[in-house]
Amino acid sequence: MRVSFKIMLSLVFFVMVTACINPRPTQKEMLLQVKKNELSYKGKDLSELLKKLPGMKTLSVFKDFPQRGTTSLSIAFLKDKEYHDQVNKNKKPSNVIVYTKPNPDKPVEISDQTASEDLNMKEALLKYGNLKIVAVHVVNP
Repeated sequence: MRVSFKIMLSLVFFVMVTACINPRPTQKEMLLQVKKNELSYKGKDLSELLKKLPGMKTLSVFKDFPQRGTTSLSIAFLKDKEYHDQVNKNKKPSNVIVYTKPNPDKPVEISDQTASEDLNMKEALLKYGNLKIVAVHVVNP
């Protein structure tokens, strides 16, 4: 009786532990999820999208591109130098292109110069999180 009780208790403990473990999705899974929901981000703050991309490492900012009043952001998952090395080797690293408009209630200072910055998700949230999303496009998830 005691052996079966110990086995049953061990089994219950094992099931509880495995049920509580929440595996983190891979970068590819996160990108596929964002791609699947690209249209749902329109009109939302950039911060909502950035929270879905914790693995980001570089943010390139293009003010007034593709048109005046629109800021394009390229979010990459490699440091800037690594990203450009991959591109120069004709590899296609994953990135997310986001077209944004300013939020009149929460302005964001954006330089007139095109800039690539090595930023993690938290830094990008603080700096650009208040921009309003116009469109999202996932490249090579």
